[in-house]
Amino acid sequence: MDTKDFKIAVAGTGYVGPSIATLWAQHHWVTAVDVPWFHTYE
Repeated sequence: MDTKDFKIAVAGTGYVGPSIATLWAQHHWVTAVDVPWFHTYE
């Protein structure tokens, strides 16, 4: 299995999520998702 075959999802980008997603995206297929803060605190 080639390491490019991994598909990674980062749920909740928050403070470190974008950094982690960017790092993993160098060698893997990455999708990052987040919920806007105004929906979580209503």
